[in-house]
Amino acid sequence: MAILAPPYRPFSPGFPPLDPARGEGGATIAVTMRYAPLAFVLGLFTPVLEIDGKDVPAGWSRVTTPVAFGEHHVHVHIPYLLPSRIGAAETTVVALPGRTAELEYRAPMLAFLRGALGPPPQKYPGLVLAVVLFVVAVVLAVCGCLGIFTSGGPESTVGAVERFTSGGPDSTVGAVGSVRASSVSAAPPPLLSAGGALLPAGVAGSGRWQIWGGDGGTRTSGGC
Repeated sequence: MAILAPPYRPFSPGFPPLDPARGEGGATIAVTMRYAPLAFVLGLFTPVLEIDGKDVPAGWSRVTTPVAFGEHHVHVHIPYLLPSRIGAAETTVVALPGRTAELEYRAPMLAFLRGALGPPPQKYPGLVLAVVLFVVAVVLAVCGCLGIFTSGGPESTVGAVERFTSGGPDSTVGAVGSVRASSVSAAPPPLLSAGGALLPAGVAGSGRWQIWGGDGGTRTSGGC
């Protein structure tokens, strides 16, 4: 296995020797962390980035960290509710002096899948399955809304029409009869003429009727 030699640097008081433990040597590791727009909930959580077991301040962006040249272990996961962490991914990268090792992390579309970490570009794990589940959910929701709309609209109208037609003739006859009865009872009784006096027909039909004479007297005759 070939070993990368450090760059030549003369020793002098103005140029102290390189200290790999302090990350000197001009190497950098850059990790770009992303999540899919469909998994927008992950934006509420801050990803955890570890290089060689040490926490590095990170977020959903590009994070650069100076390191010593050589191999480094990079680990990324997302703290979550249940389970406590999701999308764990890790890899080993060789950092060269004066260069930047670019890595890209993409969060999974489903909580039970692992994340993707490696040289860019990476793919979102479970993207196809998540899109299929999303389309199925949308189709089921649309079908449910259409079913509720159709059951509540035309069916209620047909039911009203059936109720009207089933009780139509009887109700119509009853209504007409009630109207006639009310009109007959409400009509004023006709007047009957008897010897110059006008008497209501109701009085004449009661069994006895009276005729008023011109002198103010009365005369009683038989009933009607």
